Amino acid sequence: MVSLCRVEGATRDGGYVRYRFGRPGRSELEFSSDSAGTQRNFRYAHYSRFQVTRTEVSFDLNQHTYTVFDSSEVDGDGFERLRGISIVLSDKSRHVLLCGKTVTGSLSEIEHFATCDAKSALNMGRCPAKQEDTRWPR
Repeated sequence: MVSLCRVEGATRDGGYVRYRFGRPGRSELEFSSDSAGTQRNFRYAHYSRFQVTRTEVSFDLNQHTYTVFDSSEVDGDGFERLRGISIVLSDKSRHVLLCGKTVTGSLSEIEHFATCDAKSALNMGRCPAKQEDTRWPR
């Protein structure tokens, strides 16, 4: 189970965002546990065009980069949606875990609580001048 949640009542400047990975009732990895202001450790990236949408929320922990992603695309073969987590280890090896069919929520809900990821190709180098507004220009 992968969980990325903003704690109720969190704002851009207060509260926190929490990432959890593990089995229901048994968390194996947790990031930003009860730490005010930690939502700034999360980076948000989004790209959209006709029939394609990609959204990512990333953070770094112990020299590894974790990216929760949601991507969808329509092409000649139909509709494809992939959701999961990508982990790039310190040795640059990459591991991808895909979610099953049951997914609740939307990564776009984190957009206003995370920092715009200027290094992500999804944002195409476009982040707002003011980091208070994390929405990339539309």
